[in-house]
Amino acid sequence: MTEQKPQEDSANRWSHNRILTVSLRTVNRGRRAAGILTYSEMRSVKRRLWWAMAVVVILSILVATIGNYISTVRTPTEAIEKHFNNLRDGRYFRAMDRSAYGDDSVVFLKNSIYRQSPGRVESYSIEEIQESGNTATAQVKVKADGKEQLVRLNVVKDHKTGIFNDAWQLAEPGQKLLSVENSFPLDEFFINGYAVDLPDTGAFSPEESSLWKVALLPGKFEFGMPKDSYYSVVGGSYSVGVGFDQGSLKPLQYKLRPSYRMWSETDQEINKWVQECMNSRSLSPEGCPASKTPSEKNITEVEWNLISRPVMYLEQDSQKGDTWHASKYKPAEFAVTYEKNGKKITEKISTPIDATVVSSGKSASIEVKAGEPSESSASPSAKGTDR
Repeated sequence: MTEQKPQEDSANRWSHNRILTVSLRTVNRGRRAAGILTYSEMRSVKRRLWWAMAVVVILSILVATIGNYISTVRTPTEAIEKHFNNLRDGRYFRAMDRSAYGDDSVVFLKNSIYRQSPGRVESYSIEEIQESGNTATAQVKVKADGKEQLVRLNVVKDHKTGIFNDAWQLAEPGQKLLSVENSFPLDEFFINGYAVDLPDTGAFSPEESSLWKVALLPGKFEFGMPKDSYYSVVGGSYSVGVGFDQGSLKPLQYKLRPSYRMWSETDQEINKWVQECMNSRSLSPEGCPASKTPSEKNITEVEWNLISRPVMYLEQDSQKGDTWHASKYKPAEFAVTYEKNGKKITEKISTPIDATVVSSGKSASIEVKAGEPSESSASPSAKGTDR
């Protein structure tokens, strides 16, 4: 009995291990069966996925086709109504023909600027449309600025690739390009009381002046400069009217002069420079009038005073339009008093004030220093300006 017990324990362990192995195999088979599709099941899933993709594509094409059909202008009447509705409601960019885009020198307005334009369409009615093939001519009664007028408008059919893509549109662009020229670059100008930023690329004519093309729709427009600009328009502003049967617009030549802001800030910088020179205790302060005394040895009690300075006039540089100089028609008078070896001495010094302003409208760089006595000129130019 004692000898048989180890054999029985070994047999029991073998039987238990075999049962456990078979059980694990069965479990693993079940897991593999749950994670693997049969061939027929795989084909079924693929068919369902392809059908879902096909439905999505068909629906997308259908939605795009319906949207294109709805948005396409299919008759001459729709083309006329669309254009005049945009003009009446002040939708500037919708009324703009795509031919205006692509030129860097073209300046576009905001809808808010166009809505402030007097002379814009108040109401309209289509009186007659004569259609002939791919062209049509419309007679439209338009009320603008309180007055009615009969406007003739031509439309054409634009043939495009694809179904439902043929569209009617204006035969001629609804906008007119106004050439605005200035002798130097500007950051902005005013139209109907709103600031319009100007591009700095593609805006230079062969004559070295700046040229912009402003896209305008029917209405009246007031051109000027912002109140806080360093420039003002000679005469105040320019008025430009665009009619419904308008031909080419006459170019607008800006004539600018320093504004009160430029004059005021330049005058302030001159006063600041004078005060800095007066506070110096040197006979030859940098950038200021200088004493004729060759050496400051044994010099004490140096004191500067301004006797007089001329009324300031600003004159445009003959080479750079955005640069202005304070006229040197008359020098400023200074007095410097000092003691040398116990003796009090006073010198009177005459020197022009060299003030230079560089501005493109929004900002300005102002530099002030003492000029050379030989720079004094006879009288201020007629082109200059005082306050």
